[in-house]
Amino acid sequence: AISKPSNTIVKTTQLTTDDDGKAKFSLNQLTAGSYQIIVSTDVDNDGKLCQTGEVCGYYPNKTQTFSIDENGKQNLEIKANILR
Repeated sequence: AISKPSNTIVKTTQLTTDDDGKAKFSLNQLTAGSYQIIVSTDVDNDGKLCQTGEVCGYYPNKTQTFSIDENGKQNLEIKANILR
C-alpha cells in the first residue's frame, strides 16, 4: 500500500492463492488515510514493478486513491493483467 499524497510505501505483502485459484492478500494495521494499492510480479527480480511481461494492477486505478477510516476494514477486488 502506498500512502498518498506522500507516495510512501507503508506496507508490502506476498500473495497467496485460495482453492478457487484467486490470489489473496491482507494489509493489516493501516492507519486512517488515503492509499493506492499496486499489485505486481517482479519476474526478473530487479525491484521494479509493472514492467513489460509482469502482472500489474492498481486499486482503485493508476491515478486515484481510496480512503480508510478508523474502522479500517475494506474488502477490495483488484484486477491485474500481464503487461505487453
